[in-house]
Amino acid sequence: MRKIPWGMIVVPVLAVIAIFCFAQIYLTAPRHDGPDVARAKRTENKRFVASIAPEGGEPKVGPLTSWILTVRFPNGHPVRDAAISVDGGMPDHSHGLPTKPTVTADLGEGHYRIEGLKFTMPGVWELKFDISIKDEKDEAVFNVVL
Repeated sequence: MRKIPWGMIVVPVLAVIAIFCFAQIYLTAPRHDGPDVARAKRTENKRFVASIAPEGGEPKVGPLTSWILTVRFPNGHPVRDAAISVDGGMPDHSHGLPTKPTVTADLGEGHYRIEGLKFTMPGVWELKFDISIKDEKDEAVFNVVL
């Protein structure tokens, strides 16, 4: 009877174990597919549901843009007469917005026009909306990628 060299068994077995381990690590590693670019979401404390939509097409680097912010209660009823402030910037660059966007019109039924927003470079921009009505306050944060 011919003896099989020890290395001919051990090396392939170790190779299979190594491939299995690397596959497990790769397949279970967290994915970082980029920022959340949803245009509709629940606010941070889930008091409201907010959505944003640019007016005049998708935003570009350079010109001033206006947006419509829609705010509803979780039951779908519009949030009327809300006080809204706007802030944001580029978190990856550690700077704020180059302009001071403001609510210029309450369009009714929970729709608010935000004007004076300018994106000065490509990248990930963060838009923060502080929303309050009577004793309810919350914040909606959106990412816009140019």
